[in-house]
Amino acid sequence: MLTDAKISLKGNKAELEKNGEKIVATILEPKDAAFEVISAEQAPPEMNNPGFSQLIVQRTENGLSSEIVISLGEQLHQGQRGR
Repeated sequence: MLTDAKISLKGNKAELEKNGEKIVATILEPKDAAFEVISAEQAPPEMNNPGFSQLIVQRTENGLSSEIVISLGEQLHQGQRGR
């Protein structure tokens, strides 16, 4: 995911915050996968992407293929309901 939001990593979760709004990405499968944040800046002739990061999934399991399942949802404050 390419984003200019502030990213905080917490285990299998990543919180993305921008303009006071938050969403949470949670890795559901595989269980041993983790999020990582890397720079999105590119060398010419690609678009430079200043201020952007990439949220990526790192997995430790071996094999040629794997199913990756991620849940995205807004972070609610106590007492709030989703939209």
